[in-house]
Amino acid sequence: MHEILVIETATNPEAGTVELDYWANDICMHPSGEYLYVTFGNSMEFSVVDLTENRVIELLPAGSEQPHDICPHPSGDAFYIVNGNSDQVSVLR
Repeated sequence: MHEILVIETATNPEAGTVELDYWANDICMHPSGEYLYVTFGNSMEFSVVDLTENRVIELLPAGSEQPHDICPHPSGDAFYIVNGNSDQVSVLR
């Protein structure tokens, strides 16, 4: 099992861990600070992590094989994912 360590940035204590099924390629925070998005190089999916519960709440299709980098649109309504095998960027809404 693989984990993400969650740190409370205001005071720096460990706030918990989140278990993942795969090694994380990239992690990006939602503009609201409520969610993390995690891509996996050996999967065609990415995870949505709820930071209030410290758990994966959704596993979503990444749009292509080997998603590497992920970034939410500033509005939080879309994602940009760089895909390793296709050299393309997926835009997911």
